[in-house]
Amino acid sequence: GECVILEVLAMVFDRKKIFYKGSKPSWNVNPIGLPEVRQQMISKFRALRGFANLATYLSARASTPQFPSLDMIHLFLGATYEAIPTHANVSDQAAKVRAMEDNAIRVARAIMNHMGSASEEKLKRQSHDILNKVRYDL
Repeated sequence: GECVILEVLAMVFDRKKIFYKGSKPSWNVNPIGLPEVRQQMISKFRALRGFANLATYLSARASTPQFPSLDMIHLFLGATYEAIPTHANVSDQAAKVRAMEDNAIRVARAIMNHMGSASEEKLKRQSHDILNKVRYDL
């Protein structure tokens, strides 16, 4: 079984959810959504050491049936990437960014360890599309 908390986390990180991108009822109406809320959720998760804890969780479950699905992994990797600021010009900011990058590397390593230990048969059961997405994310 998968962890219910991870399912909720995947939903929070999923940019395709209607509450982030909004709906467009007809061709002449602008979509109404709040994509910035997703970014705020990612920032809050990062500030609460969420990515460090996610890396620890994934590392402990690599090569086990409790490892999350590749669909969830795809969403986690997207959020992990977006959690790292693209520009940091102050030295204390650089240390924080380095810590964020280290957490992202730990998350990616746990995923690569899991996928590297998967049997060829198990990988063949995964959709080609999701395998390509995760490979690209890594």
